[in-house]
Amino acid sequence: MRHVKRRVGGQTVELRAGAVYVGGVVLGRPKFDRYHYSDDPRYRFGVEPVEMPDGMLFVLGDNSKESFDSRFWGFVDVRRVIGVPFPRVWPLHRFGPIRP
Repeated sequence: MRHVKRRVGGQTVELRAGAVYVGGVVLGRPKFDRYHYSDDPRYRFGVEPVEMPDGMLFVLGDNSKESFDSRFWGFVDVRRVIGVPFPRVWPLHRFGPIRP
């Protein structure tokens, strides 16, 4: 996963027209400036508004058209996360620490 989107437990998440909405508000920071696909019939989560359970994460892969992520297999329990992202190694011109 390239992007650490955010925790949204208790909020509604939806992909609409390629954008990510949390609580009805589009996430517009540059890290979200990409088209997030939701038209694959295998995607079951986030293609319509869905409330995130507390303590869960909704994760999206960096290759949105080909990623099988939370749109496909659902939510991730935050207790299953065993680390935090630190370095970015690609693309090389952006090599370095990841900042929130």
